[in-house]
Amino acid sequence: MWILFIACACGRMVSHLLGSHHHGVVDLLASVGDKDEARVRKMRTSMLLEKVQTYGWANIQVSPDPVDILNLSRSLGTIVHQPSRPEISTLKPLEKNSAQANTTSALYGLGKFPFHTDLAHWPLPPRYVVMGNGNTLSNIPTLLLDTRSSGLFEHLCKNAKLGVWNIKKTLRPFACSLFLTQSNKIGLRWDSNVMSPLNIAARQIGTELSQLLESESRTHEISHKWNVPGLCVVIDNWRVLHSRPSIPLNEASRVLYRVFVSEKTS
Repeated sequence: MWILFIACACGRMVSHLLGSHHHGVVDLLASVGDKDEARVRKMRTSMLLEKVQTYGWANIQVSPDPVDILNLSRSLGTIVHQPSRPEISTLKPLEKNSAQANTTSALYGLGKFPFHTDLAHWPLPPRYVVMGNGNTLSNIPTLLLDTRSSGLFEHLCKNAKLGVWNIKKTLRPFACSLFLTQSNKIGLRWDSNVMSPLNIAARQIGTELSQLLESESRTHEISHKWNVPGLCVVIDNWRVLHSRPSIPLNEASRVLYRVFVSEKTS
Protein backbone atom coordinates (compact mmCIF):
# COMPACT_ATOMS: atom_id res chain seq x y z
CA MET A 1 0.00 0.00 0.00
CA TRP A 2 1.22 3.51 -0.84
CA ILE A 3 0.07 6.82 0.57
CA LEU A 4 0.04 9.98 -1.54
CA PHE A 5 1.70 12.74 0.45
CA ILE A 6 1.01 16.25 -0.84
CA ALA A 7 2.94 19.28 0.34
CA CYS A 8 3.71 22.84 -0.56
CA ALA A 9 7.25 23.83 -1.45
CA CYS A 10 8.17 27.25 -2.84
CA GLY A 11 4.52 27.96 -3.59
CA ARG A 12 4.00 24.93 -5.84
CA MET A 13 2.08 21.72 -5.26
CA VAL A 14 4.44 18.77 -5.08
CA SER A 15 3.39 15.12 -4.82
CA HIS A 16 5.49 12.31 -3.37
CA LEU A 17 4.79 8.64 -2.97
CA LEU A 18 6.01 7.48 0.42
CA GLY A 19 6.14 4.03 1.97
CA SER A 20 3.21 2.32 3.66
CA HIS A 21 4.28 3.28 7.19
CA HIS A 22 4.21 7.04 6.54
CA HIS A 23 1.35 8.93 8.15
CA GLY A 24 1.41 12.04 5.96
CA VAL A 25 -0.61 15.21 6.45
CA VAL A 26 -1.71 17.28 3.49
CA ASP A 27 -0.32 20.82 3.60
CA LEU A 28 -3.37 22.86 2.66
CA LEU A 29 -1.54 26.19 2.64
CA ALA A 30 -0.71 25.85 -1.04
CA SER A 31 -4.26 26.49 -2.16
CA VAL A 32 -5.38 29.43 -0.01
CA GLY A 33 -4.79 33.15 0.08
CA ASP A 34 -3.33 35.18 2.93
CA LYS A 35 -6.82 35.89 4.29
CA ASP A 36 -7.45 32.25 5.10
CA GLU A 37 -3.91 31.29 6.06
CA ALA A 38 -4.40 31.45 9.85
CA ARG A 39 -7.52 29.29 9.65
CA VAL A 40 -5.82 26.74 7.44
CA ARG A 41 -2.71 26.63 9.64
CA LYS A 42 -4.97 25.82 12.57
CA MET A 43 -6.65 23.10 10.51
CA ARG A 44 -3.28 21.66 9.50
CA THR A 45 -2.12 21.56 13.12
CA SER A 46 -5.34 19.83 14.15
CA MET A 47 -4.91 17.21 11.41
CA LEU A 48 -1.29 16.65 12.37
CA LEU A 49 -2.03 16.19 16.07
CA GLU A 50 -4.90 13.85 15.21
CA LYS A 51 -2.46 11.65 13.28
CA VAL A 52 0.02 11.75 16.16
CA GLN A 53 -2.71 10.80 18.62
CA THR A 54 -3.77 7.87 16.42
CA TYR A 55 -0.37 6.51 15.39
CA GLY A 56 2.07 8.03 17.87
CA TRP A 57 3.80 10.00 15.11
CA ALA A 58 3.11 11.75 11.81
CA ASN A 59 5.09 13.40 9.03
CA ILE A 60 4.57 16.51 6.97
CA GLN A 61 6.57 18.37 4.36
CA VAL A 62 7.40 22.04 4.86
CA SER A 63 9.95 24.25 3.13
CA PRO A 64 13.59 23.20 3.68
CA ASP A 65 14.22 26.37 5.74
CA PRO A 66 14.78 25.38 9.42
CA VAL A 67 12.67 28.40 10.38
CA ASP A 68 9.65 26.50 9.08
CA ILE A 69 10.49 23.60 11.40
CA LEU A 70 10.37 26.08 14.27
CA ASN A 71 7.08 27.54 13.05
CA LEU A 72 5.56 24.07 12.80
CA SER A 73 6.80 23.28 16.32
CA ARG A 74 5.28 26.45 17.75
CA SER A 75 1.91 25.52 16.28
CA LEU A 76 1.95 22.26 18.28
CA GLY A 77 2.63 23.73 21.72
CA THR A 78 5.35 25.54 23.65
CA ILE A 79 8.96 25.09 22.60
CA VAL A 80 11.03 23.57 25.40
CA HIS A 81 14.40 25.22 25.96
CA GLN A 82 17.39 23.21 27.04
CA PRO A 83 19.80 25.28 29.15
CA SER A 84 22.45 27.06 27.04
CA ARG A 85 21.08 25.61 23.79
CA PRO A 86 19.13 27.15 20.93
CA GLU A 87 15.44 26.46 20.30
CA ILE A 88 16.37 24.25 17.36
CA SER A 89 19.32 21.85 17.59
CA THR A 90 21.43 20.65 14.68
CA LEU A 91 22.15 16.91 14.87
CA LYS A 92 25.20 15.54 13.08
CA PRO A 93 26.89 12.13 13.39
CA LEU A 94 29.99 12.38 15.55
CA GLU A 95 32.79 10.07 16.57
CA LYS A 96 32.92 9.38 20.30
CA ASN A 97 35.99 11.53 20.84
CA SER A 98 34.39 14.50 19.07
CA ALA A 99 31.07 14.44 20.92
CA GLN A 100 30.04 16.45 23.96
CA ALA A 101 30.41 14.53 27.22
CA ASN A 102 27.35 12.67 28.55
CA THR A 103 25.58 12.67 25.19
CA THR A 104 24.39 9.64 23.25
CA SER A 105 27.03 10.33 20.60
CA ALA A 106 29.73 10.26 23.28
CA LEU A 107 28.58 6.75 24.23
CA TYR A 108 27.94 5.27 20.78
CA GLY A 109 29.72 7.49 18.26
CA LEU A 110 28.70 6.41 14.76
CA GLY A 111 27.25 3.16 16.10
CA LYS A 112 23.58 2.28 16.45
CA PHE A 113 21.67 4.28 19.05
CA PRO A 114 19.36 2.31 21.37
CA PHE A 115 15.63 3.04 21.48
CA HIS A 116 14.95 5.81 23.96
CA THR A 117 12.80 8.71 25.14
CA ASP A 118 14.39 12.11 24.55
CA LEU A 119 15.24 13.98 27.76
CA ALA A 120 14.20 10.99 29.87
CA HIS A 121 16.38 12.46 32.64
CA TRP A 122 14.02 15.44 33.03
CA PRO A 123 11.26 15.23 35.68
CA LEU A 124 8.76 15.63 32.82
CA PRO A 125 10.20 14.94 29.34
CA PRO A 126 8.75 17.06 26.50
CA ARG A 127 5.61 15.62 24.94
CA TYR A 128 6.69 16.01 21.32
CA VAL A 129 9.93 15.75 19.40
CA VAL A 130 9.92 17.47 16.01
CA MET A 131 12.70 16.55 13.59
CA GLY A 132 13.33 17.77 10.06
CA ASN A 133 16.01 17.34 7.43
CA GLY A 134 15.99 20.75 5.74
CA ASN A 135 17.77 20.38 2.40
CA THR A 136 19.82 17.35 3.42
CA LEU A 137 18.89 13.94 2.03
CA SER A 138 20.10 10.76 3.70
CA ASN A 139 19.73 7.01 3.36
CA ILE A 140 19.99 6.66 7.15
CA PRO A 141 16.47 6.65 8.62
CA THR A 142 15.13 7.51 12.04
CA LEU A 143 13.75 4.33 13.61
CA LEU A 144 10.44 4.48 15.49
CA LEU A 145 8.85 1.97 17.86
CA ASP A 146 5.28 2.62 18.98
CA THR A 147 4.90 1.11 22.43
CA ARG A 148 1.09 1.10 22.13
CA SER A 149 0.57 -0.71 18.82
CA SER A 150 3.35 -3.19 19.64
CA GLY A 151 1.69 -4.11 22.95
CA LEU A 152 4.80 -3.11 24.89
CA PHE A 153 3.05 -0.34 26.85
CA GLU A 154 0.21 -2.64 27.91
CA HIS A 155 2.72 -5.27 29.02
CA LEU A 156 4.65 -2.75 31.10
CA CYS A 157 1.46 -1.42 32.70
CA LYS A 158 0.77 -4.93 33.96
CA ASN A 159 4.30 -5.81 35.05
CA ALA A 160 6.37 -2.69 35.74
CA LYS A 161 4.33 -0.60 38.17
CA LEU A 162 6.49 -1.50 41.18
CA GLY A 163 9.80 -0.67 39.50
CA VAL A 164 11.70 2.35 40.84
CA TRP A 165 14.49 3.94 38.82
CA ASN A 166 17.27 6.37 39.56
CA ILE A 167 17.80 9.19 37.06
CA LYS A 168 21.54 9.76 37.09
CA LYS A 169 22.27 12.16 34.21
CA THR A 170 21.37 15.30 36.11
CA LEU A 171 22.78 17.62 38.76
CA ARG A 172 19.98 16.51 41.07
CA PRO A 173 19.38 12.75 40.71
CA PHE A 174 15.85 11.63 41.47
CA ALA A 175 13.81 8.45 41.68
CA CYS A 176 10.99 7.79 39.25
CA SER A 177 8.74 5.21 37.64
CA LEU A 178 8.74 4.18 33.99
CA PHE A 179 5.41 5.98 33.71
CA LEU A 180 4.64 9.66 33.20
CA THR A 181 1.37 11.23 34.24
CA GLN A 182 -0.01 14.68 33.56
CA SER A 183 -3.64 15.86 33.29
CA ASN A 184 -4.89 12.26 33.41
CA LYS A 185 -2.57 11.29 30.54
CA ILE A 186 -0.17 8.41 30.98
CA GLY A 187 3.09 8.05 29.10
CA LEU A 188 6.33 6.10 29.21
CA ARG A 189 9.94 7.12 29.71
CA TRP A 190 12.90 4.92 28.86
CA ASP A 191 16.60 5.51 28.36
CA SER A 192 18.95 2.81 29.58
CA ASN A 193 21.83 5.30 29.59
CA VAL A 194 20.32 7.57 32.23
CA MET A 195 18.06 5.20 34.19
CA SER A 196 19.38 2.63 36.65
CA PRO A 197 17.19 0.26 38.72
CA LEU A 198 16.74 0.97 42.43
CA ASN A 199 14.79 -2.13 43.44
CA ILE A 200 14.37 -5.77 42.46
CA ALA A 201 11.25 -5.08 40.40
CA ALA A 202 13.12 -2.50 38.32
CA ARG A 203 16.09 -4.83 37.78
CA GLN A 204 13.78 -7.58 36.58
CA ILE A 205 11.78 -5.37 34.21
CA GLY A 206 14.96 -3.67 32.98
CA THR A 207 16.40 -6.97 31.80
CA GLU A 208 13.07 -7.99 30.28
CA LEU A 209 12.59 -4.60 28.62
CA SER A 210 15.96 -4.79 26.89
CA GLN A 211 15.02 -8.19 25.48
CA LEU A 212 11.55 -6.99 24.48
CA LEU A 213 12.92 -3.95 22.66
CA GLU A 214 15.25 -6.19 20.70
CA SER A 215 12.45 -8.58 19.67
CA GLU A 216 9.75 -5.92 19.14
CA SER A 217 12.02 -3.79 16.97
CA ARG A 218 12.34 -6.67 14.52
CA THR A 219 8.57 -6.85 13.99
CA HIS A 220 7.20 -3.37 14.82
CA GLU A 221 10.06 -1.01 14.01
CA ILE A 222 9.18 1.76 11.54
CA SER A 223 11.88 3.24 9.34
CA HIS A 224 11.29 6.93 8.62
CA LYS A 225 13.42 7.86 5.62
CA TRP A 226 14.81 11.32 4.91
CA ASN A 227 14.65 11.06 1.13
CA VAL A 228 12.67 14.26 0.39
CA PRO A 229 13.73 17.85 1.21
CA GLY A 230 11.77 19.60 3.94
CA LEU A 231 10.42 16.47 5.64
CA CYS A 232 9.38 16.77 9.28
CA VAL A 233 8.34 14.04 11.66
CA VAL A 234 6.41 14.75 14.86
CA ILE A 235 6.91 12.06 17.53
CA ASP A 236 4.86 11.55 20.67
CA ASN A 237 7.84 11.31 23.02
CA TRP A 238 5.70 9.72 25.74
CA ARG A 239 4.60 6.87 23.49
CA VAL A 240 7.07 6.25 20.66
CA LEU A 241 10.70 5.36 21.32
CA HIS A 242 13.19 6.25 18.61
CA SER A 243 16.71 5.34 17.60
CA ARG A 244 19.16 5.52 14.72
CA PRO A 245 21.08 2.84 12.80
CA SER A 246 24.85 2.92 12.66
CA ILE A 247 26.31 5.55 10.34
CA PRO A 248 28.68 4.50 7.54
CA LEU A 249 31.44 6.99 6.74
CA ASN A 250 29.79 7.97 3.44
CA GLU A 251 26.73 9.17 5.42
CA ALA A 252 28.65 11.20 7.98
CA SER A 253 27.29 14.41 6.44
CA ARG A 254 23.72 13.54 7.56
CA VAL A 255 22.05 16.54 9.21
CA LEU A 256 18.77 16.73 11.11
CA TYR A 257 17.16 19.57 13.04
CA ARG A 258 15.34 18.91 16.31
CA VAL A 259 12.89 20.85 18.46
CA PHE A 260 11.32 19.80 21.76
CA VAL A 261 7.71 20.84 22.37
CA SER A 262 5.47 20.66 25.42
CA GLU A 263 1.80 19.94 24.92
CA LYS A 264 -0.73 22.76 24.77
CA THR A 265 -2.85 22.99 27.89
CA SER A 266 -6.44 24.16 27.63
